[in-house]
Amino acid sequence: MTDRVEHVGIVDDIDGNVVTVRVMQASACSGCQAKSLCRISESKEKLITVTDSNPSRFSVGQEVNLVGTVGQGMNAVLFAFGLPLATILATLGICKLAGLGDAVSALCALSALVVYYLVLLLFRRGLGRKFQFRIVELE
Repeated sequence: MTDRVEHVGIVDDIDGNVVTVRVMQASACSGCQAKSLCRISESKEKLITVTDSNPSRFSVGQEVNLVGTVGQGMNAVLFAFGLPLATILATLGICKLAGLGDAVSALCALSALVVYYLVLLLFRRGLGRKFQFRIVELE
């Protein structure tokens, strides 16, 4: 098992040391033989920006590999789903133990979720560095 996550993309733009790569994100059923008959399958284009110390080795239209780690993916899932769920459940539990009603507890939990996302917004630069892909030329 590999510790790398790779996506093939096409260089869309180069601006200074920032390279923008267009990646086709396909649904899990994109490899299915019956996808043309099915309405569930979908694919979307995503633009990923990558800071590179030597962007001159790339050109617009070139196919490249975006490389990340499985650990980055797991941490992203934790920040996007695990911690918000834990925040909601902990806030609900504390409010219920304090004797607050259901409606007030739910409002407190939603408020805590808003605070959680505001904190993420404040630390977005540091998190962006933590969850950054590397760009490499296709072999």
